[in-house]
Amino acid sequence: MLSRGEWVRPQTSLFGYLLSLSGLPWAIHNANYLQGETFWFTSNAWNFPLNTITTLAELYIGFLVAAAANRSERALRKMIEHTKQTVDRVEEINSKQNEILKLLVDYQKKELQTESEVLKEVQSLKK
Repeated sequence: MLSRGEWVRPQTSLFGYLLSLSGLPWAIHNANYLQGETFWFTSNAWNFPLNTITTLAELYIGFLVAAAANRSERALRKMIEHTKQTVDRVEEINSKQNEILKLLVDYQKKELQTESEVLKEVQSLKK
C-alpha cells in the first residue's frame, strides 16, 4: 500500500492503456487504408491517424498539467499554513507588547502624579 504523497507512475500505465484502447480503431482504419484509401493526410474527411495521435497527446499533456497543479496546490497549502502560524505568533507577541506598554504607561502616570504632589508640597513650603 502506498503512503500519502507517494505516486504510482501514472504516465506509463495511462499511456499503455490508451495505446491498447486505440488498437481496434487503428486496425479497422488500416484495413480500409490497405484497400486503396491513400489520401488520408490531404483529404477533407476526418483524419483518424492524425486526430488520434493529437488527442492522445492532449490527454497526456492534460494529465501532466493536472499533476503539476496538484503539486502546486499542496505547496500553496503549506505556505498558507506557515503564513497563518506566523501571523498568529506575531499577534501573540503584539498583544504581550501591548500589555507591557499599558503597564509602563500606568506606572508613568503614577510617577507623574507623585512628582506633581511633591512639587505642590515644595511650593507650599516656600510660601
